[in-house]
Amino acid sequence: MFEFIPGFSLQVFRILEKPEIRVSEDETPLKLKDMYREGCFEAAFPLHAGGYKIGDRKAKWCDINLGEIDNPRKLLRYFWSSSHMQWKYQPINIVKNYFGAVTAMYFAYVGFYNMTLTIPAIVGSIIFLYGILQMFYSETVNQICNSGTKYLMCADCYIDGSCEATYISDYCFTTM
Repeated sequence: MFEFIPGFSLQVFRILEKPEIRVSEDETPLKLKDMYREGCFEAAFPLHAGGYKIGDRKAKWCDINLGEIDNPRKLLRYFWSSSHMQWKYQPINIVKNYFGAVTAMYFAYVGFYNMTLTIPAIVGSIIFLYGILQMFYSETVNQICNSGTKYLMCADCYIDGSCEATYISDYCFTTM
């Protein structure tokens, strides 16, 4: 059942070989091979089959030959999880073929949701920057910050009973 096949990850092979089930302390543990032989399940498949690396490690993304991409994992690596595809649409068909329709639907929804939030994010950033620029030119802020000791506010009193005079100009940065 679990012969080592080229392209089949040695790490996955070791994970599949390792699981043991003990029915009781006295019995010998059952391994995956034993459970397969007993008919507990019909087949076992690795989570990811095949490698994910494409060509030379130092090669640029634009120099990669798409003809050498021979499995869906490499396609996902090239079209989905690489930084050069950051501003492109998601390859939902490739995701559906590799992970299934439910997972592809989730990523399609998240991509759509992020796209719909770009306009509010841009508008919010513009309003925020406008607010920062306007605080230096606001007449109210300038009056408060430049008042010095002209306007005395309620004193700040502490637990030990001591009180300290507070001027409105002390709160200059909170008015901005």
